[in-house]
Amino acid sequence: MNKIKNIGLLILVIFSLSSFAFHKYYIALTEIDYNSKTKSFEIISRAFIDDLELSLENIHKKEVELATPEEVENAEDLMKQYLTENIEIIVNGKKQDFIFIGKKYDADLVFFFLEIPFKDEIKSFEIKNTAIMETYPEQRNIIKLKINGIDKTFHLTKNEAKGLLNF
Repeated sequence: MNKIKNIGLLILVIFSLSSFAFHKYYIALTEIDYNSKTKSFEIISRAFIDDLELSLENIHKKEVELATPEEVENAEDLMKQYLTENIEIIVNGKKQDFIFIGKKYDADLVFFFLEIPFKDEIKSFEIKNTAIMETYPEQRNIIKLKINGIDKTFHLTKNEAKGLLNF
């Protein structure tokens, strides 16, 4: 009886491990809230560290380690540049530059904290996010917006990397 249990457990473990090995999801999440008190867009973007490392390595043609004692010296600069090149936010038809507040590692994720001061009335909000897509064409970048009481979610892909919300 124990032998049957052990074989059953072994089959279950092999099946479980193989399902993880054959199917990996490439997803990043960005949350954007407009804070009417501070008149700014508050942005938290998160991605898997290993996906970001590989993207940076492919771009810079050198090994890039993040979230370890061997992290490259200019890691934050590389990340800022990468975000600037891959996230474009247009409000009322005008491109907005974000302020890089900082980053935080948590388990296998990196969180980016960004801000865009914006005092005018918001008539339209457009976002383009191509992060990680150059490395993994199946990457999906989920954008969750909360602007002036309106909640909107975009699922951006390589073929449809932009989302637009009109007010």
